Amino acid sequence: MEYDKLLSRLDFLGSSLEGELKRDKITRTIYSTDASVYREVPLAVAWPKNESDIRKILTFASAEKNQCNTESCRDIPCRTGGQCGNNS
Repeated sequence: MEYDKLLSRLDFLGSSLEGELKRDKITRTIYSTDASVYREVPLAVAWPKNESDIRKILTFASAEKNQCNTESCRDIPCRTGGQCGNNS
């Protein structure tokens, strides 16, 4: 249920951006790999169009991080290919 709420919040974020936010399987798969052996599939991929989009994305990420507990969320470092690394 919490996962569904998160996806709804991501959809709302996407609708507020001038750029794009995609959650489709193909896009998420493309952004889940790099030249290493690691593979982390992101929940969404964003292409901000302007500074306002970047602020909205960072505000969203900060709010989501503050709602997480240690059992359900982890730090989200960035790997060399730009994909997430949230299952550390």
